[in-house]
Amino acid sequence: MRSLPILLIFFVLWSVSKVIPVHGDTITEHKEESPSVIYRGEGLGETQKESEKEALSDLSTSLELLIKGKIRTNEIEKLPVLLSGKIPIVGVVLETQAEQGLFHTIAVLEAKKVLILYESRLKEFENRIKQDWKLFSSETNNHHQQTILNRILVHLQQLYNYHSVASILGSQKKIQLPVTKLIVQRELDKLLEEVQSMEEAATRIATAVKQKNVYVHPPTTKLSNEITPFASVISEKISSVLQSVTDLKKASFHLIGDYQVSKAGIRLTYSLLDLNSDVQVASSIKLLPVGYEKYEVEPKNYTFDNILNGTSGLVVSQGLKVNLRTNKGHKNLIFHGNEVLEILLKMNRPGYFYVVGHTKNTKSQQSYLLQLSRGVDRQKFVVEIDTLQVNKWVLLGQFEVLPPFGMENFQVIACTEDYLTLPQYEFDPESGYYIISDDPSLAVKEVRKNKATLNKNTEVKCAEAVLTYTTHEK
Repeated sequence: MRSLPILLIFFVLWSVSKVIPVHGDTITEHKEESPSVIYRGEGLGETQKESEKEALSDLSTSLELLIKGKIRTNEIEKLPVLLSGKIPIVGVVLETQAEQGLFHTIAVLEAKKVLILYESRLKEFENRIKQDWKLFSSETNNHHQQTILNRILVHLQQLYNYHSVASILGSQKKIQLPVTKLIVQRELDKLLEEVQSMEEAATRIATAVKQKNVYVHPPTTKLSNEITPFASVISEKISSVLQSVTDLKKASFHLIGDYQVSKAGIRLTYSLLDLNSDVQVASSIKLLPVGYEKYEVEPKNYTFDNILNGTSGLVVSQGLKVNLRTNKGHKNLIFHGNEVLEILLKMNRPGYFYVVGHTKNTKSQQSYLLQLSRGVDRQKFVVEIDTLQVNKWVLLGQFEVLPPFGMENFQVIACTEDYLTLPQYEFDPESGYYIISDDPSLAVKEVRKNKATLNKNTEVKCAEAVLTYTTHEK
């Protein structure tokens, strides 16, 4: 990855007030009661719609970090938590203010008021799964059975997502299901039609999708954030036979997938989500080994990915939030050779931050400090976010994607005061990077160790965000 000239852009946007319940759910305003945990997200935009979207996205990211940090297993099936799509948000109140023709929205989710809505959704999905499983047991038509099983898988994933949020909000609701995801997948494997080429698999997946402006995400596997060559190619082939878009901002729907590899082949499943993360349709196909024998299907960096993006060592701060994203979003990311990658950062309070890059490609692996300015010594790496830049996306830099290709990661550490302790580094004139270590796993742990020490000081709030993307040849 070669760096283009670094650009720092500080968006100065302000925004008048209006309360908007979303997702069709309403909550009743109450008078002062006992304290309730409140979660907030903030967004700024040139239009009210844009600022509301940013606020909901910010709130969703905050809840996702809390889930990752506090919930290790899915209590329904005792499996690792796997969130699909955006975090479901119901009963949120949007408070929008406009000043100077620009907008600022605060999304407020009050646990005590909305918990009943989440538990109601859980009951709804629980009943749907029970009804569909009973229907499946009496159905004899193979095609109809596949449709029912795909629908159950969709409802199971939605139930898991809602249950994760409800748990954070304080729910103690017990879920009783007649079937598990593993059992449904085994039954589906018996029925799935087998195809021998990726083109045919893409066509079959696309057949169920009639909507326009669909953004196709590459599928993931084994809870990994790494995008394999197989995932890259199959997503492109699906996109080519749909009415798809390549610009995330123009998307009306998101097609999100995952796959499981066995000796018998790949089971590929895709779900179409609208902008509220409600599933519209889902379909599965079994691709025989002959159809993907030229492509790698297993993630190469699963252990490191789990260390960086997992829950171990992750410190979640209620007082400070920092987020990272690219010009393609922040999940299921793939960039091809010669594309331009933009890295953006947002903080909800004034403070300071630095960024560590972790590279694992075909030729080397290393961790390095990302140079963010043309200052001297630590000023090259530590950047301040002042009051005018709070809650705005700041462009940290643009990078041209060049070989060697592989897995790239950014880890940002932010604090409300400049007590940041930079890891030791050494400048490498050949690469132009300030190298920290040739072992990214050790570098991640060392960086988090410093942050955890700072967080023990209650006067200083610290937070972390990570971003993973994969690069492939065009």
